[in-house]
Amino acid sequence: MLKFSDNPWQNLPSQQPFILPQDLSYIENHNQSVTENYSYHPELYPEPYAGKLDAKIVILALNPGFSTDDEKVHKTEVYQKLWRQNIKQSIVDYPLFLIHPDLSYAPCFRWWTAKLRYFIDIFELQPVAQSILEVQLFPYHSKEFKRKRGMIPSQQFAVDIVNQAMRNESIIILMRSKKIWEEYVPDLSKYNNLLQIRNPRNPTFSEKNLPGINAIVESMET
Repeated sequence: MLKFSDNPWQNLPSQQPFILPQDLSYIENHNQSVTENYSYHPELYPEPYAGKLDAKIVILALNPGFSTDDEKVHKTEVYQKLWRQNIKQSIVDYPLFLIHPDLSYAPCFRWWTAKLRYFIDIFELQPVAQSILEVQLFPYHSKEFKRKRGMIPSQQFAVDIVNQAMRNESIIILMRSKKIWEEYVPDLSKYNNLLQIRNPRNPTFSEKNLPGINAIVESMET
């Protein structure tokens, strides 16, 4: 069973760099060896997951992207409050805080509401935010993603979340990076409730791009 006491994100430093101590050497070494597009941004709060950890629908993404507006958003009291509530798994109206109406001006809101528009049009924002958990394969922001060998320590908690989701028989949607997710979570490849976006370069949820989308709608309705 997933133990929240094992959640490393409760220990994120309260000041920059916003990197877990156990990940710090990896991030520093990475940033010294890549161009700016692939660098991770320690001035931004990581987004390892967003939503209830026991949600019945789980989206597996790659890593949070980067916008020049992100730092301004992350410095606001609203974002920081929502981020902390999410990490602590507080009971809130919008567990998937990235689509909270108070962040409607933010890049994360625009990106996720565009991808989830199919469900939002049916159920509106709040029911979608209450039903979906998104988990990032890699929690730190970058404009582009470049993988290096091996996991960083904090990724184990993401693996634990997915394993728990399978035990809960949640619907799991592979949005990006199928090969790596299945490498980190070997049982994922044979999981019965697994769906996959057809076009990971444009991971929008639609009938054309996500076979089995009706099962998600039915899950939200119950």
